[in-house]
Amino acid sequence: MLAEIVRLQLARIVRRLDDNHGIEAQIDESVVSQIVQRCTEVESGGRMVDAILTNTLLPQMSQILLSAHARDERYRRVDVRCEQGEFVCQFAV
Repeated sequence: MLAEIVRLQLARIVRRLDDNHGIEAQIDESVVSQIVQRCTEVESGGRMVDAILTNTLLPQMSQILLSAHARDERYRRVDVRCEQGEFVCQFAV
């Protein structure tokens, strides 16, 4: 159940990246697993998932996108995965 909530939230991010920036995003299943693992209270459900995304993954992605924008670069793709408990965003032109 919680993993499905995570997938839905990540799908929203994928759509926003495509709609707003023309970036194709691929989210590895390790990201879903890591977010579910970080949710300590099942009762909090979507609120905890949203907090994790808002406080970790989204700021990381935003910083990379803003830096690229300042350099007048445009990314076309991002692969997101989890390595050693940390989110890794690999952008490509």
